[in-house]
Amino acid sequence: MSDIAGSRSGSHHRPANIWLHVLDGASSEHDIVVATREFLATWTPEEIGRLPENCRPGKISDGEDIGEFAYRLSNAHLGFEGSLGDRQLLERLMSFFVHAAARYATVGAKVP
Repeated sequence: MSDIAGSRSGSHHRPANIWLHVLDGASSEHDIVVATREFLATWTPEEIGRLPENCRPGKISDGEDIGEFAYRLSNAHLGFEGSLGDRQLLERLMSFFVHAAARYATVGAKVP
Protein backbone atom coordinates (compact mmCIF):
# COMPACT_ATOMS: atom_id res chain seq x y z
CA MET A 1 0.00 0.00 0.00
CA SER A 2 1.15 3.51 -0.60
CA ASP A 3 0.39 6.70 1.28
CA ILE A 4 -1.60 9.43 -0.38
CA ALA A 5 -0.40 12.76 0.92
CA GLY A 6 -2.41 15.95 1.07
CA SER A 7 -5.59 14.60 2.56
CA ARG A 8 -7.37 16.94 4.98
CA SER A 9 -8.06 14.02 7.29
CA GLY A 10 -4.44 12.89 7.28
CA SER A 11 -2.63 10.40 5.16
CA HIS A 12 -4.49 7.31 4.10
CA HIS A 13 -3.60 4.22 2.14
CA ARG A 14 -4.69 3.06 -1.25
CA PRO A 15 -4.35 -0.53 -2.35
CA ALA A 16 -1.37 -1.16 -4.61
CA ASN A 17 -3.69 -2.76 -7.16
CA ILE A 18 -6.15 0.14 -7.33
CA TRP A 19 -5.66 0.33 -11.08
CA LEU A 20 -7.01 -3.19 -11.47
CA HIS A 21 -10.20 -2.00 -9.77
CA VAL A 22 -10.33 0.98 -12.12
CA LEU A 23 -10.11 -1.41 -15.08
CA ASP A 24 -12.84 -3.61 -13.61
CA GLY A 25 -15.12 -0.56 -13.59
CA ALA A 26 -14.42 0.26 -17.23
CA SER A 27 -17.43 -0.34 -19.45
CA SER A 28 -16.01 0.49 -22.87
CA GLU A 29 -12.83 0.34 -24.90
CA HIS A 30 -12.52 4.11 -24.46
CA ASP A 31 -12.68 3.75 -20.65
CA ILE A 32 -9.96 1.11 -20.72
CA VAL A 33 -7.70 3.24 -22.94
CA VAL A 34 -8.20 6.27 -20.67
CA ALA A 35 -7.43 4.21 -17.56
CA THR A 36 -4.33 2.82 -19.26
CA ARG A 37 -3.06 6.26 -20.17
CA GLU A 38 -3.70 7.49 -16.63
CA PHE A 39 -1.89 4.48 -15.17
CA LEU A 40 1.11 5.09 -17.41
CA ALA A 41 1.16 8.76 -16.35
CA THR A 42 1.89 7.61 -12.78
CA TRP A 43 5.20 6.07 -13.88
CA THR A 44 8.30 8.20 -13.48
CA PRO A 45 10.84 8.54 -16.29
CA GLU A 46 13.33 6.75 -14.01
CA GLU A 47 11.01 3.75 -13.63
CA ILE A 48 10.37 3.54 -17.35
CA GLY A 49 14.09 3.84 -18.02
CA ARG A 50 14.73 0.76 -15.87
CA LEU A 51 12.56 -1.39 -18.14
CA PRO A 52 14.05 -3.23 -21.10
CA GLU A 53 13.78 -1.06 -24.21
CA ASN A 54 11.19 -3.29 -25.86
CA CYS A 55 9.05 -3.04 -22.70
CA ARG A 56 8.81 0.73 -22.60
CA PRO A 57 5.28 1.85 -23.37
CA GLY A 58 4.50 3.75 -26.54
CA LYS A 59 1.31 5.36 -27.75
CA ILE A 60 -1.85 3.57 -26.64
CA SER A 61 -4.68 4.30 -29.06
CA ASP A 62 -7.02 1.35 -28.64
CA GLY A 63 -7.60 -2.06 -27.13
CA GLU A 64 -5.47 -3.73 -29.78
CA ASP A 65 -2.45 -1.68 -28.66
CA ILE A 66 -3.09 -2.84 -25.10
CA GLY A 67 -3.29 -6.50 -26.11
CA GLU A 68 -0.15 -6.33 -28.23
CA PHE A 69 1.80 -4.64 -25.44
CA ALA A 70 0.55 -7.18 -22.87
CA TYR A 71 1.83 -9.96 -25.14
CA ARG A 72 5.20 -8.25 -25.57
CA LEU A 73 5.56 -7.74 -21.80
CA SER A 74 4.65 -11.36 -21.08
CA ASN A 75 7.23 -12.63 -23.55
CA ALA A 76 9.91 -10.32 -22.15
CA HIS A 77 9.11 -11.49 -18.63
CA LEU A 78 9.88 -15.10 -19.55
CA GLY A 79 13.52 -14.34 -20.31
CA PHE A 80 14.09 -11.39 -17.99
CA GLU A 81 17.49 -11.44 -16.30
CA GLY A 82 17.58 -8.03 -14.60
CA SER A 83 17.62 -7.13 -10.93
CA LEU A 84 14.81 -8.01 -8.54
CA GLY A 85 13.70 -4.37 -8.40
CA ASP A 86 13.58 -4.11 -12.18
CA ARG A 87 11.71 -7.42 -12.37
CA GLN A 88 9.12 -6.06 -9.95
CA LEU A 89 8.62 -2.99 -12.16
CA LEU A 90 8.21 -5.20 -15.22
CA GLU A 91 5.74 -7.42 -13.36
CA ARG A 92 3.72 -4.42 -12.17
CA LEU A 93 3.43 -3.15 -15.74
CA MET A 94 2.74 -6.61 -17.13
CA SER A 95 0.06 -7.32 -14.53
CA PHE A 96 -1.78 -4.13 -15.41
CA PHE A 97 -1.60 -4.70 -19.17
CA VAL A 98 -2.63 -8.35 -18.99
CA HIS A 99 -5.61 -7.32 -16.86
CA ALA A 100 -6.43 -4.45 -19.25
CA ALA A 101 -6.26 -6.80 -22.24
CA ALA A 102 -8.56 -9.28 -20.52
CA ARG A 103 -10.98 -6.49 -19.65
CA TYR A 104 -10.93 -5.28 -23.26
CA ALA A 105 -11.76 -8.80 -24.44
CA THR A 106 -14.66 -8.95 -21.98
CA VAL A 107 -16.04 -5.52 -22.87
CA GLY A 108 -15.62 -6.19 -26.58
CA ALA A 109 -17.47 -9.50 -26.28
CA LYS A 110 -20.64 -7.87 -24.98
CA VAL A 111 -23.52 -7.90 -27.40
CA PRO A 112 -25.74 -4.78 -27.26
